[in-house]
Amino acid sequence: TDIVSLWREANLPMLEGKVNLDEKNLQDLDARLMMWDHYVHVSGYPFAYAIGWAAAPKLMEECEKDPPAFIQKFKEVSARANDMGPVEFLLEFGIDIREPQVWNDRLAQMERDVAALGTLLKEQKRDAALTQGGKVLEDLGAVRDDVKQARNAEAEKDRPPRPV
Repeated sequence: TDIVSLWREANLPMLEGKVNLDEKNLQDLDARLMMWDHYVHVSGYPFAYAIGWAAAPKLMEECEKDPPAFIQKFKEVSARANDMGPVEFLLEFGIDIREPQVWNDRLAQMERDVAALGTLLKEQKRDAALTQGGKVLEDLGAVRDDVKQARNAEAEKDRPPRPV
C-alpha cells in the first residue's frame, strides 16, 4: 500500500475535477494500482502513453505513404533508440512533439471522433426506435386484423341465414 499512497499523493491532484473520484472508484483504483507499481518506479511512465497517443497518427500517415520504406527506416531508427529520447526518436520521422500543433491536431481528431460517436449513437437510437416503431405497427396491425375478424364473426352471428 505504500505504492498506492505514493501514487495517490502524486496523481490525485491532477485528476481531481476531471474524473469521478468517489470512494468506490478510489478503492477499485487502489486494487489495480497494486499491480501497476511501474507508475511509481518508472519516472514519467504515463508520458510515454501521451507521446504515443500524439505521435501514432502521424507515424501511420508516414507508413501509409510508403510502407516498405517506413518499416526499414523504423527498424534503423529503433536500432539506435537507446541513445535517444522520444523527441529525438520522433524527429527522425518529422514529428516534433514539442510543437503545440502536434497535440492540438490530435485533440481536434479526438473531438471529431467523439462527435462521430455521438452521431452513431443517435443513429443507433433512431434505428432502434424505428425498429421498435415498426414492431409496434406490426403489433397494431395484428390487433386491427383480430378486431376486424371478431367484428366480422359477430356480424355473421347477427345476420339472418341466407336462403339456399
